[in-house]
Amino acid sequence: LEMRHVMGVAKVRRSLAQYVASQLGYGELPPLETGLRERNILYDTVVGIPLRLEQLIFFTCLRLLDCFLELFTTLPLRLALRAMQAPRSWTKSQVHPAQIFDFLQALIVALTTVALYHADVSYLYHLIRGQELLKVYVVFVMLETFDRLLTAFGSDAMLALHRRAIEAATPAADLAALVRTLSLLGLDFLLSFTACLLHVFTLFAQAVALNVAMNSGSNALLTMVISNNFGEIKSYVFKNYDERKLFAVAVGDAVERFHKGIGLLWVLTETYRMRVFSADGDAFDLEWLPQFLRTLAVVFSIEILCDNVKHAFLSKFNAIKPQVYRGFLTQVCRQTLNPRNQLTYQQIKFLPQVSAALFLRAVAHFFWEGHSGLAGPLGLGWRLTEWLAVFLMLVGVKLGLGWMLVEHAQWVVDRVERHKTQHAE
Repeated sequence: LEMRHVMGVAKVRRSLAQYVASQLGYGELPPLETGLRERNILYDTVVGIPLRLEQLIFFTCLRLLDCFLELFTTLPLRLALRAMQAPRSWTKSQVHPAQIFDFLQALIVALTTVALYHADVSYLYHLIRGQELLKVYVVFVMLETFDRLLTAFGSDAMLALHRRAIEAATPAADLAALVRTLSLLGLDFLLSFTACLLHVFTLFAQAVALNVAMNSGSNALLTMVISNNFGEIKSYVFKNYDERKLFAVAVGDAVERFHKGIGLLWVLTETYRMRVFSADGDAFDLEWLPQFLRTLAVVFSIEILCDNVKHAFLSKFNAIKPQVYRGFLTQVCRQTLNPRNQLTYQQIKFLPQVSAALFLRAVAHFFWEGHSGLAGPLGLGWRLTEWLAVFLMLVGVKLGLGWMLVEHAQWVVDRVERHKTQHAE
């Protein structure tokens, strides 16, 4: 019947005057529902998804910053308080697994920082700068690939180390079981240290490559860095993703943005050190700083833009609503309310030890050369006083940030529970 109706409509003949009148007039209006779905998808893509994504990434980055600051503040304080206890309380039956894990974390950070401190920046800088543009692009792609692989492997290694610390704190049945547990603990520590060492050198090479692109004076290198971010969009948007996979991509972007922030901080301190603390440098010559900050803002803005475009079209092609990202934020908030170290490695896949080693590498040269003119007991006392003031400031920032994160996470979770209760009623 529909076919006959269509054929009947097609057989209706109109005169030239009727055709001209139909073209000059407006005709009948389409139904009100026409284009409503497309309009909602458009606004979700342009406004809803980027807004929810930035809320998620901002809170996740603050959570990562809290874990990062813990390595410099509360973790040394916990170890110091444990060391000040009476030696007779250091028996295995009274050792908490978190104390073993804290000590192993501190040891990993110390060893990776020492290894990274002896890395030759000048050699790596001129090695990358002397390559052709295509080779530098391949280096960027390889470093990003190794970053993602080592993040996944390092997180699993740290989880295994945490599990082995729990076994090591449990009283052993006999000497053979104790030797076996300690041997496996040493093996897991070696794997975790190797993963962190490879990862920190990967991030270090990325930071040096960024330094080359931002300080070489060549727009081609900077354009290559920007185009590499847009190349990431192509590898994501034409694939099928469910909510579980999309959560991993979103928190992975937060980790990547945090790593890039630490890398850009290293580039800033290295540039300042080379220009100010050089032999002919002038401490008040900061003419390079505005241009450097503009370039830094461009690099970071392109990173944010590419993340928004990637998630906008991922959500569009997979029919994912902005409310899903609100659920992701609630999930991260629930993890924040249960702040255990293994949750960071298991859910967010973040290694604060790697970022801490790169940060210490940047700060060590900066402060050491900045106080090279201070000698004698007076200079040493001034330096220790300054470090103590910085440590106390970081402790205050960490505790204040952690408290605000917990309060905000509790507010978000309570709001979600109220909405569920109202919907059920």
